[in-house]
Amino acid sequence: MKGGALIHWLRYVVGLDAAITQTSAAERELLAKAVTDAKRIVEIGIFEGVNTATFALNAPSDAKVYAIDPFFKGALGFNYGKFIAFSEWRKQGIQQKVVVVQGLSWDVHTQVPDELDFVFVDGDHSYEGVKKDFDTYAPKLKSGGIIALHDARLFSNGWTRPDWGPVELVNKHIRNSHDWEIVDEIDSLVLIRKKCG
Repeated sequence: MKGGALIHWLRYVVGLDAAITQTSAAERELLAKAVTDAKRIVEIGIFEGVNTATFALNAPSDAKVYAIDPFFKGALGFNYGKFIAFSEWRKQGIQQKVVVVQGLSWDVHTQVPDELDFVFVDGDHSYEGVKKDFDTYAPKLKSGGIIALHDARLFSNGWTRPDWGPVELVNKHIRNSHDWEIVDEIDSLVLIRKKCG
């Protein structure tokens, strides 16, 4: 979407385009249900902030969403998605619930509290990248906390492939794991929780 990102941003500015997301409606519905009691939420990879808004709107009123992204700059010297995300959060009146953490997720993990309720991983999709995110943020989860992995499973008429990093991570380390259990999954989204004991 290289040149298309600039065109989309311009169309957004003049009101012709809405903020977009790469999650399906079914995935967003599951994410909304998953955070109804979550007070400390981390999102890795915010794109245009649609999922961030889903978290902020469906979490308790005193919840905080730590939105992590490096915000790489576009042709005009700023990140188009960041502009759209901030604009959307202002429109929806949720900016006070969002804590923006700029940087690569594994570099900025100390800026995020421990005892997290929910972590949404949708950043670097290489196997090494998603594994690094998982290994960095899993220890920060509280007991019973959930990690949601996007683009992490194959499904009928879906867009994922067996060689995608999140799919490999789930198949190699989560399915049939003694430490993790899958609590829900739909389309490409997989929600997992660390087993007790």
